[in-house]
Amino acid sequence: MVYVIGSPNGQAMAVRAGGKGDVSETHILWQAGKGSNVGSPVYHDGHLYFANDARGLALCLNAKTGEIV
Repeated sequence: MVYVIGSPNGQAMAVRAGGKGDVSETHILWQAGKGSNVGSPVYHDGHLYFANDARGLALCLNAKTGEIV
């Protein structure tokens, strides 16, 4: 599993590792409207923790579903 929290639109997503070519239809497990362009998330007990640089907030996402906790 690869967790991505940085994007120009401030989104986060979980992508299943592996595959060939364009796997955007088959390997993206979830997308969330919250993200950050700074730092790396911390994974602990099924959750992703990270700071949002633009809004000055700390966020927690459920790593399995992408829901904001």
